Amino acid sequence: FNVAARKVVHRLGQAMDRGSVIQSVAAMPDQSQQHGRSAPSTVVDLKDRMVVLKPPGWQVDTEGEANLGQPHRARRWLSEYVQARLSSRACPIVHDTKHHCGFLHRLDVPSSGLLLVAKTYTAYYDLQLQLNSGSLQRDYLVLLHG
Repeated sequence: FNVAARKVVHRLGQAMDRGSVIQSVAAMPDQSQQHGRSAPSTVVDLKDRMVVLKPPGWQVDTEGEANLGQPHRARRWLSEYVQARLSSRACPIVHDTKHHCGFLHRLDVPSSGLLLVAKTYTAYYDLQLQLNSGSLQRDYLVLLHG
């Protein structure tokens, strides 16, 4: 089943990757600090997926809240970080809220950690299949001070 499912989702993702074109977004330089607060950083950057380190205070907005004109308050939106670094022409999934802006999972705002982000539809479906079949696992570690 896993082999057949992988082939199907791979073909679906490739078809979506070929047919998607969105207006381009200018890239911002990566920074470790923004406005005196920790900023996200890219830990692993592969052709079709990336791993982003999310610091505390950043929101994983898989539904596109950052683009709906909602007030930013003191919180920053992780989708803006990813979208500023990836051309929407090359990586349209990071602007697609139906596919969670490429994010495969979330972390609470006060927490920090690594997040897996798909840069193509093919990678998104492949990683979803791996997560749902148990071949890719998530581990959480909680550190408490005080």
